[in-house]
Amino acid sequence: MRGQIQQMFIFLAAVLVIGATIFLGMRLIGGLTPASCKAHDVEFQREIKDVFDENSAFGSRNSVELSKPCDAVALCFVDVGAIGNASFVSSDPTIRTVVQGGSMTNVFLQGRDGTTPVGFDERIILRDPGALRNLTDLCVPAVGGKFTFTTIGHGRYIGIRS
Repeated sequence: MRGQIQQMFIFLAAVLVIGATIFLGMRLIGGLTPASCKAHDVEFQREIKDVFDENSAFGSRNSVELSKPCDAVALCFVDVGAIGNASFVSSDPTIRTVVQGGSMTNVFLQGRDGTTPVGFDERIILRDPGALRNLTDLCVPAVGGKFTFTTIGHGRYIGIRS
């Protein structure tokens, strides 16, 4: 009987140690995830800037693939000519408010928790010279963990197409 009590005590102690280790491990991993997402957001902003710098040459046409940040579902671009335009229309209220307010922001990430301004590039145009109607914003959905879009270099400007 005494041997069974000792074995039961050892078993319970082992369960407690294993449980505490799992609990602490999960908390540590959970704490790293937001920090990792913020680091990936900063890296994503740098990658966007690099894409525009590398694809502005007149006549260039390149397909671009960018890995999406943690909870992003779409990457949105706004034509630089739309900034500050009070009649700017967008289905996303955050984009509409920021652009109509004249904030120098024309790249946005849509996530599950809302839309976040990511940056600004004065070279972004969405106007199509042959079209009757000019696009003022374009959202590219994440497919397979990546944003895929095409850049068209116009020298001073960069056209973007989905």
